[in-house]
Amino acid sequence: EGQRKADERAHSRQEAAREVARTKTKPAIPTRQECKTAVRALITQRQTVMTPNHIKRNALDAIRGTPLASVDGNRPASARPSTAPQGGRHESFGKVPGYLIRRKEESMQALAARNERLVLHPTDCPPGMRMLREEEVASTRNELEQARLKLLKALSQLPFVIDTPSLKSKKAALEDKLQQVDKATAIYARKRIFVAE
Repeated sequence: EGQRKADERAHSRQEAAREVARTKTKPAIPTRQECKTAVRALITQRQTVMTPNHIKRNALDAIRGTPLASVDGNRPASARPSTAPQGGRHESFGKVPGYLIRRKEESMQALAARNERLVLHPTDCPPGMRMLREEEVASTRNELEQARLKLLKALSQLPFVIDTPSLKSKKAALEDKLQQVDKATAIYARKRIFVAE
C-alpha cells in the first residue's frame, strides 16, 4: 500500500508538471490571413477613434480650391450671407494702416535728428566743440576774401616811397592784418572745421 501511494504521488506530480508545461507554451503563430484581418480591424477601429486632422484638411482644401466648411460643418462658407463689401474686400483693403505710417514718420524724424547731431557733432569731434556747416564755412570764406581784397587795395594806395613813421606803422599794420587773413583763409580751406560751442 505504501508503494501504491508513492506511485500515485509521483503520477500526480507528473500530471501537475505536464499541466504547467502546457500552460507555459507559446500560442500558435497566426496565419497570414489571420494577420491581415487583424490589421484591417485595427485600422478601422483607429479611424473611428481618431479625430480628423483639420490642419491637413484645410491645407488640402486651399490647394484644391474647395470652399471651406462652416463652423457647424453643414454648408460651405461661401454659402453664408456675407457682411463684407462686394468683391470680398473691405474698404481699407491694400492701404497701409495709420499706425504704421505714424511709426515710419517718427522713425524718419528720429533718423533726421540723429543725422543732424552727427553733422554738428561727429564721432571724432572733441568735447565742447562743434563742426561748422558748409554754409557757415562758405560765408566766412567770402568775408575773408573781401577783407583780403580791401587790405590789398589799401596797400596798393600807399605811396611807393614810405619815409615817414606814420606811413611805416600804417604799412606794418596792414601787412599784419593781411597775414592774419591769409592764416584764417588757410584754416577755412580745410574740409572739416571745429569751433567752440
